Amino acid sequence: MNTKRWAWLQLCEFPPGVKANGSCAIKSYYVPEDIIAHIPSYETQLHATIILNDDEAIIRDIVPRDPQAVSRAIRFLVSGYLPPVDAYSGECAYNLHRLIDLYNFSITLSIKCLEVAVLDRLENLRFEALRKEIFFRFARRCYDEGTRHNSLQQLIKKKLSHLLPHLEQSMTAEQLSSVGGELGTELMVVLLEDRAKMRETPGPKIKTEVKRE
Repeated sequence: MNTKRWAWLQLCEFPPGVKANGSCAIKSYYVPEDIIAHIPSYETQLHATIILNDDEAIIRDIVPRDPQAVSRAIRFLVSGYLPPVDAYSGECAYNLHRLIDLYNFSITLSIKCLEVAVLDRLENLRFEALRKEIFFRFARRCYDEGTRHNSLQQLIKKKLSHLLPHLEQSMTAEQLSSVGGELGTELMVVLLEDRAKMRETPGPKIKTEVKRE
């Protein structure tokens, strides 16, 4: 017998093409209470609701949300599923942006397990196998939409450092300097840090012998 408790999650979702600050519709999800426990603000409301009412809890969120991000987040919390990312797949660019949606959703609602899972999925992607335009489009969005130095941007900086030799071989100095925006600033930081490391690294020691006559 399944004794798991369930709750109604009522979210304000904005239709496709409508900005988050526009009008929205209320959509209800029937989810296990242990899913609610992963979202601090919902969990607080859940405990308060249970104290007042022993029936099925109703959790309400009046902040407009992206319905696709909501559905994918719930799917992850229920099953652990995340969009696959394969650098050689034609779906990779699309799924990269879906992961950004999920990451942004996890940060907004402090869903730590979702944040960590998205970062782990991206950590294992072979970024050097991506076409440069796909990588830069993805990385630029990470910087344009996120707060400065968040965990996703830290991952992108790490990947930029790893990809630097590849980028310098395949792009001219003019192309590198024209990346622009927050991403361009980060790329320049990575370049300067790389040059600083090269200056600090001592060259090979040359062993000399004095010939005695």
